[in-house]
Amino acid sequence: MLHSLYVSNKKHKIVIHILDGGLSLKNKLKLIIFLKRIKFNYKFHIIDYTKIKSAPISNHITLASYNRIFISSVISYNIDKILYLDCDLIVLKDIQPFFDAALDNYYLGAVREIVNEESKTRLELGEEYHYFNAGVQIVNLKKWRIDNFEDKLIDFILNKTDKIVYHDQDTMNYCARGKWLELSYHHNVTHFFFFPEKYTSTYFELSDKEYQEIKNNPMIIHYTSQSKPWHLDCKHPKKDLYFQFERTFRNILIGKI
Repeated sequence: MLHSLYVSNKKHKIVIHILDGGLSLKNKLKLIIFLKRIKFNYKFHIIDYTKIKSAPISNHITLASYNRIFISSVISYNIDKILYLDCDLIVLKDIQPFFDAALDNYYLGAVREIVNEESKTRLELGEEYHYFNAGVQIVNLKKWRIDNFEDKLIDFILNKTDKIVYHDQDTMNYCARGKWLELSYHHNVTHFFFFPEKYTSTYFELSDKEYQEIKNNPMIIHYTSQSKPWHLDCKHPKKDLYFQFERTFRNILIGKI
């Protein structure tokens, strides 16, 4: 992810904020060496899970999934806006237009994810509210702090556990309902777009032309679902793109040692 961000955004000065929920020393050193070599400034932020130690987790989802709910308190208070990216994605275009989205009175900008009515009912999302994918966001840190939004997220995790199925994503969708800005699918093209035998343009409420344009011209490809490119059974048609960046990342990391 970091190398794809670098390749696609060389003209920008970027500071990387790493939410550290327990990185090993080995992996931390890899990140530091790589970030120094591509000349990205960086900061590590240790996440304290004390307040949410009882949060629901699952076989492949650990407490680290909740890292982003602490973003407004661990990031410096002189930063009002930040781009949040999951690590299971690649960036293929200039992110400036995405970052420049006017958030105004919204907590965040994100891309819609289509969910079933059962999920919407569980999270009290009526017809007027949509559900977003939390893995790619422009976050309005200023509004989070003014409204104590982090406390609202923690309160939901502790007191409405029965509503949580998709962990931090459910938490953010409940607490930000009606107060997030919907952005184009281009900014977060999930795995659903690449399996047309199951998910057609109708599934996304798009025309065939719009569907094909988004699929063929993504800003970010996000490898959602449990099957990732580094898994042997992954059938994602764009997994080779991931490995292109993985190989060049390794070349930068170890090529000079």
